[in-house]
Amino acid sequence: MAYNVTEGSYVTDPDDGYMRITEAQRMIEALHSRGIRVVMDVVFNHMHDVNINALEKTVPHYFFRRNKDGSLSNGSWCGNDLNTTALMCRKYILDMCKRWQVLYGIDGFRFDLMGIIDQETMKLVDAQGKALDPSFVVYGEGWNMSTALDESMRTTIQNNFKTPHIGFFNDFFRDTLRGTNQMETKGYFSGDTYKTNDAMRAICNLDMFAKITQSINYVECHDNATCYDKLQISNYDETEKIRKRRARLMMAAVILSQGVPFLHSGQEFFRTKGGLSNTYNAGDQVNALDWNRKDMEIDTTQFIQFLIHLRKNNPCFRYGNYDMIRKNVKTENINHRMIKYSLHQSEGEYKDFVIYFNASLETIPVDVEDGFTLLYHSEKGKILDHKLDVNGVCCAILVR
Repeated sequence: MAYNVTEGSYVTDPDDGYMRITEAQRMIEALHSRGIRVVMDVVFNHMHDVNINALEKTVPHYFFRRNKDGSLSNGSWCGNDLNTTALMCRKYILDMCKRWQVLYGIDGFRFDLMGIIDQETMKLVDAQGKALDPSFVVYGEGWNMSTALDESMRTTIQNNFKTPHIGFFNDFFRDTLRGTNQMETKGYFSGDTYKTNDAMRAICNLDMFAKITQSINYVECHDNATCYDKLQISNYDETEKIRKRRARLMMAAVILSQGVPFLHSGQEFFRTKGGLSNTYNAGDQVNALDWNRKDMEIDTTQFIQFLIHLRKNNPCFRYGNYDMIRKNVKTENINHRMIKYSLHQSEGEYKDFVIYFNASLETIPVDVEDGFTLLYHSEKGKILDHKLDVNGVCCAILVR
């Protein structure tokens, strides 16, 4: 396994090293020409096999982290952890990151198991990337793994205030709105309305991070089950229609919450992996995108497009600091089961938004202030005499 070699599976001639480079460059250039930026998943935390690795052979016991007794550190659960505090190891990581950015045009990095990499290395990676491109992004998995590195030095979500320019997958957001990675657990949007207050906190992400831009909001990624598959278990007693409505609410919350939205490919048409969880070794039959589902779920796909448009064209959904959020954003608990999410802005398509997220099965009537009109309602509701019924498992968006 080498960090500076492109994957050969997608190359027309994998035995031609130059073709590996040029075809990857052309691929990224083609994506850029269509307005799509490219963030690469980098796994700088471990190698496949220490004993056959070139770094270990070159300088034994230097590039891989060791415990005090000389055994290999295994916070990665892969048998070895890269020794990122060793100066030449750190330099190697920085050189490889620069190579991918300059030679190929990568626009950002998503770091696998970032929590076992030291903060100094991550800050240098981020600074190097932003020096070349101010819009360069760096984020990753800030889980606190049991690696042989002092906890205070790890790039974990708990230490986020030490790396204010680096983003973290927000597991509080995920677990609160969807439920934990255990298939049977529920979050707010899967019907556990005891989590209404926590869900309100997740949507605004107040005070959890040094900066709001560090919060990578998600409910589904390549690891673990898709939301659709999880809902088959956690909400087995509900109809398919209701489960899909719950999944739509989760996606709406991801896109409209304060922070950085993260959607898994195919999530917008209820991607399924056949009920399996981690499928890194399951093959294309499980992991391939079934594009037929997009046609079958075109209403939901268009709903997600509508929400993305709303976020892009209204800065109130992407305030860059907590002061702006406290001044212009408010969440309220309605009947201990529904969230009222109010936003104000000085520029954009509208001046004010009121969004209702109702994760309960009950219809909840609300009063509508003067000047507000209904932009979206999951069940095509109407405002009558300044009142609106927000149906169960429904999202309603009012604007002024």
